[in-house]
Amino acid sequence: MVRTTGIYYRSGCSARPHPANTELMQSAVAAEAAGYRSCLRCRPDHLPVVPIEEWNDPFITAALDLTTKVSWTTTARSILL
Repeated sequence: MVRTTGIYYRSGCSARPHPANTELMQSAVAAEAAGYRSCLRCRPDHLPVVPIEEWNDPFITAALDLTTKVSWTTTARSILL
């Protein structure tokens, strides 16, 4: 979100605001509630909402499986061995 313009962007937008004028918010809904409008170039308000269960990327699926199988006390070394 850019305080000087009142616009919020997608993180990969080609419009590059000055870092000193930006702030982060949890979501597009939070940005709009704070009075920001969406960028007309990257349209962050038009992102599809896909439930996590429907993600088909094998890397994401493997990471989700790992987080459900491994306790938080397990060390990285024991995961890799």
